[in-house]
Amino acid sequence: MTQKDQPLAPKPDPFFSIPADRTWNACIGPQGEEENYVDGYIDAALALANLILEKEMFVARDTLVLPILYNARHGVELSLKFAMTRLLEVGILKVSHAVNHDIASHWQHLQGASIGDEAIRRHLCELQPYITSLASIDNDGQQLRYATDVEGNPSLEGKPLANIHVIRDSLVALRKVLGDLKNHVLRLCTEIALGSHTDECSRTDLLNIAKMLPPRTEWNSVAFTTAKQSVHERYELSGKKFTAAVDAIQANREMNAQLGVEAVLSHLTDANARMLIEKWSTVHPVRQSADDDLGMDYFGKRDWEETRLYFERKTDARNVILQTLSPEEIADADAIYYLGRDGNFPEQYDGLLAQAKKNHAEADGLRRSVDNLLSKTNLLMFLVSGLRRLGKTTLASTLESMRPAMR
Repeated sequence: MTQKDQPLAPKPDPFFSIPADRTWNACIGPQGEEENYVDGYIDAALALANLILEKEMFVARDTLVLPILYNARHGVELSLKFAMTRLLEVGILKVSHAVNHDIASHWQHLQGASIGDEAIRRHLCELQPYITSLASIDNDGQQLRYATDVEGNPSLEGKPLANIHVIRDSLVALRKVLGDLKNHVLRLCTEIALGSHTDECSRTDLLNIAKMLPPRTEWNSVAFTTAKQSVHERYELSGKKFTAAVDAIQANREMNAQLGVEAVLSHLTDANARMLIEKWSTVHPVRQSADDDLGMDYFGKRDWEETRLYFERKTDARNVILQTLSPEEIADADAIYYLGRDGNFPEQYDGLLAQAKKNHAEADGLRRSVDNLLSKTNLLMFLVSGLRRLGKTTLASTLESMRPAMR
């Protein structure tokens, strides 16, 4: 075989080869996310419009305006389909939409579903002018991609001009609406599993309604009648649907607390909660200055006497807590702390409590749980946060007042 007949060495993939310097590697395919598609096209449209204006690329206006508008349209289409898919998965949307590129019909399908969430309905209304504009020039995703449509007619015949400044400013607003819509859809899908909602009102709506109502003790007053009317007008609820919303609010710890109704914890008493914080405070006494602690410089000078005293105080506090609090109360404190720290919903309280009790069943689990709580410098902060979310507001305020500010 002559040198001429030898096969050429394969060239690296022009788009997907990976160089030694991986600084600019982008995650796609199995390492990507669906939201990258949803966010990417509208981001690309805005970035390109900004580039033209910032670099004063006058020559490129006529060519780049087309991918700008197409990316914007495709971003809208993907956002609508993303919302539709997620809402179908959790049963909020009952009927799917035909697989096509008609953004107007996708928007109408979502709009007509009367989704039980005020924020989502508002964002869909905010989308209307953008849907109307883009659908009027490209109802099937063809006009902005090709110079002629499938029937051979020139694309964009009725639109001889488009202004990059106007487009850019609209893209800024559109990007926010699409982002808000996506985030509220994801929020609603998370909330729906908690069960704290009605057909007309999401959990967030119910919490807002609770804040609009006067305290439960004043429900026979004019203030309640006035608030009820405001709720009717804002959420378009009939009398029966308002009653359903109020029943759901009163069944929820966090929402009921907005009405001045204190919740009851499963096990932890107010007295023992105060004792827990008193003992925790002996382990973490008030610092005289920001530098007055064990420090994070593991190679610097350490106060070993203070370290010894810290573990001595912790052991003493642990022994008193184990002698005073029942295992169930310790599990309760554990669950409340993690509910506050991790931002969990009050509806997850029972599950967190059950898990804490399960952890205590392990060898030396109860002692380790108390040691863990006592080691948390943020125990008071997140215990208070968890109590507030659970509707135990008076105890939360009491505990909060027990820790003076650093002198």
